[in-house]
Amino acid sequence: MQALSKTQQGITLIELMIVVAIIGIIAAFAIPGYNDSVRKGNRTEARAVVTEAAARQEKRFSQSFAYTQDMTDLGYGANPFITENGRYSVAATGTATTFTITATARGDQVDDNCDGFALDHLGQRTVTEGTVADCWNR
Repeated sequence: MQALSKTQQGITLIELMIVVAIIGIIAAFAIPGYNDSVRKGNRTEARAVVTEAAARQEKRFSQSFAYTQDMTDLGYGANPFITENGRYSVAATGTATTFTITATARGDQVDDNCDGFALDHLGQRTVTEGTVADCWNR
């Protein structure tokens, strides 16, 4: 008769807890960096819409010799205009001879370091938070 040998099968609770702790530590560092990268990528939407709206303002001025404060006059569906992905609200302010197009962050995008973009009739770019170089160029 053979003696029964005890062989270990599977993993212990301690080993499982160690693996879960390691995954938690890795996630604690990776997730905030990932979220920052996603927000930075979403800025492209705001910059594109603001630049496009400014071009539409210039086209309108060349035809009627006046800028508008109504985004619907520029061909957008609402005033203020909400971007396609809903991350920014875009509005126009100014007079008949000046304008500023402003994109203001909404939802999760508010947590971004660059939560507002503006472009005026002189082509001057501004931001509500952060620096122009960091927000408009990256």
